[in-house]
Amino acid sequence: MKRYDKQIEEQIGETMRILDSLPSLKASPLFRVRVMERIDALQRKEFESGGIRGGFNVRLALGAMLVAVNIGSAALFFTSSGHIGGISDASGAIEQLRDDYAGPELAYYVETVDQSGALSGSKDNPKESGQPRR
Repeated sequence: MKRYDKQIEEQIGETMRILDSLPSLKASPLFRVRVMERIDALQRKEFESGGIRGGFNVRLALGAMLVAVNIGSAALFFTSSGHIGGISDASGAIEQLRDDYAGPELAYYVETVDQSGALSGSKDNPKESGQPRR
């Protein structure tokens, strides 16, 4: 194991000596300024076009979504206006609700009127029939 560590250290030392022997590169004093100008120009161009990578335009997508929502809501409004337009006042609305919920399938219990005019309910449950318990 120690031999392997020594080999690694020798290779690192040799690599460092080779790097030290290379001549140092000199960059132009304006190199950093030019790179930063190029980056700023790319950012400005991307911001002005309103796009993200791949040419995706956010403003165009949001505008299209807004138009689709408006068309959908207008379609819903005009298709449902016939049902709402049939009720002209509050008494009409109350009558419509009474008709909608008056069916026997929605009643909690059913009271019927017999031919004598007396109310009768379920014979199994005296509370429903209106008869006192005995």
